[in-house]
Formats: sequence, C-alpha cells, structure tokens
Amino acid sequence: MYEERLLAIEDDEPIAALIGKVATEAGFATATVSKPQDIETHYQLIRPHAIILDILMPELDGFDVLEFLHKQQSKARIIILSGSHYRDMAERIGEAYGLQIVASLPKPFRVQQLRVTLQEIRYSLQVDAGMPLPSSLKVS
Repeated sequence: MYEERLLAIEDDEPIAALIGKVATEAGFATATVSKPQDIETHYQLIRPHAIILDILMPELDGFDVLEFLHKQQSKARIIILSGSHYRDMAERIGEAYGLQIVASLPKPFRVQQLRVTLQEIRYSLQVDAGMPLPSSLKVS
C-alpha cells in the first residue's frame, strides 16, 4: 500500500502540532520536528514525500535545512512557511538548489489554505505514483 509521508519542521510546538493534525487529516503519515538536532534523523527515518519548513528557527534555520535537503537530493515537495520577508528568499534558494518548492505560505497561515495545499500535493504524489484517479476526476 502506498502511503504519503510528510515531515513538518517547525520550532513552535503548538504550531507544529496544528500542522501535524491538518496533515494527518489530509491523509499523510506525519512526523513533526521542533528541535534542530532531530531533523536529519527524522528525514532519514521517514524519507518524506512532502515537507513543511519554517524558515526562522533558533540554532538551525530553514536555509540550513534547504542546504541539507539539497545535499540529500530530496525529491520531496516543500511548503515554505514563514512570517518574515525571508519567505521569498527561501523559495528562490530552494529552487536554485533544484528542490521542489510547491508553495510558500505566510505565518500566521490559514488552516484551510494549508489543507488545500496538502490535498493538492497528495493528489500530485498519487498521480506520479501511477495510482488510478477517482472516477469523479476522470476526463471522458
């Protein structure tokens, strides 16, 4: 059975919990990381199909994580999440690294916007995996 996996990297634990809840409801097997020293271990363990990445975090920021993902040759779809003007810069750097930046959401984010973005990612992952489309989405 195919299961889409998501890694949420967010230092604010209540926000990380909310992201995890929304991602799980969207159908992802979800892991959240709030401590920088846990990022590499969780990434290697679950090999995520999708990543939600906060940019401004203490100790290890999102730019460092983008570099790590580049070195891992990650194919995960990435959602940049930040309340700062660094969001656009992170998106450009991620794309320059060859990463799949699929969305950039402001903080605070709207739960519905995150939910829709995750559903779109999950759908694209299923299409890429060759899973059959639901009959309601087939073109005749």
